[in-house]
Amino acid sequence: MSIFNKHAHQERPYIVIVDIDGTISEATEDRLHLLPPPGKGALTKDWNEFNLACDTDTPITPVIDMVRQLFNVYTVWFVTGRCEIARDKTRAWLRKYVTNGAEPLLSMRPATDDRNDGPAKIDLLKKIGLSKIAFALKDKIEVARVFRRHGVLTLMVMEYENTLLHQQ
Repeated sequence: MSIFNKHAHQERPYIVIVDIDGTISEATEDRLHLLPPPGKGALTKDWNEFNLACDTDTPITPVIDMVRQLFNVYTVWFVTGRCEIARDKTRAWLRKYVTNGAEPLLSMRPATDDRNDGPAKIDLLKKIGLSKIAFALKDKIEVARVFRRHGVLTLMVMEYENTLLHQQ
């Protein structure tokens, strides 16, 4: 199974954007205790410990099963608010649980980007090319609204009743 279908010759959008945290992975207690304390967390570097523990996340199997099916039709591109410091661990987790060992397409927040997820992620999508994106899978309604305002069809796979600090 090739995860990188080349659809550039097609006129229709061919990329599916897949969020990671809360969409295909669930933070475990091993990671949640590393959340920045209340009043701290405005800077990306405040999240480094939490992000670096991403290899302990639990896969959300039904969504991952769906994403694996999408590889047959689309180019799947993972976009995360985690910063670059966690790139190697994120890639390893994706290879283990999602891409069957293949190297994933992955865009991550620069270490110097302290903005909220919505503005940070829409800029990552713009670099990919908004017109190339067929749809996105997300768990945070606030970010989904930002994507939708920019014309990206966004499907919600989870919506948390009580938003955790790391999902705000």
